[in-house]
Amino acid sequence: PRAPKPKFVGQVEFPSADVGVITKEVVVVYRIVIDYSGEIREYELIQKSPSEDLDEATRRAIMETKFDPDSIAPESLNIPYQYEIRVTPPAKDPGELDWFDPPGSTQP
Repeated sequence: PRAPKPKFVGQVEFPSADVGVITKEVVVVYRIVIDYSGEIREYELIQKSPSEDLDEATRRAIMETKFDPDSIAPESLNIPYQYEIRVTPPAKDPGELDWFDPPGSTQP
């Protein structure tokens, strides 16, 4: 089954080495087990991204993600769930845009 909605979602820091290399949304999927405190007790990466660095960033986010155990039936704790992390690459930094100089123009 899919995991319940988390109370706190760990943030994925998009690896700088992957900016411009990964250009579309990536879905990374984990199998997780939520314990009685709402923390992820176990996790297994079951659908990787194209980048080991991005997989590592999602792993760190998984470790920060917390669930509200009071909103989950006790019999639904300590069982495996599927948890998706959707990662959208950041827009290119405006300071790093590729400039196009029309013919005959002069760039200062």
